[in-house]
Amino acid sequence: MSIYVAKLGRNVTAHESGSNKQSASKSCALSLIRQLYHLGVIEPFSGSLKKTILNIVEPYELSI
Repeated sequence: MSIYVAKLGRNVTAHESGSNKQSASKSCALSLIRQLYHLGVIEPFSGSLKKTILNIVEPYELSI
């Protein structure tokens, strides 16, 4: 797989193998992302992986 990066003015290429198409595709995508990171095209992820609770709902009484 090869993509053109306008910021660099060149192509970035990755070729991976795997036991099936899905694993090969994932490996190839990861390789492209790593190359783009090391070339300075993309920044490291600075967000949080855990979801934050925005609103805490107080318990309320319910009669049936």
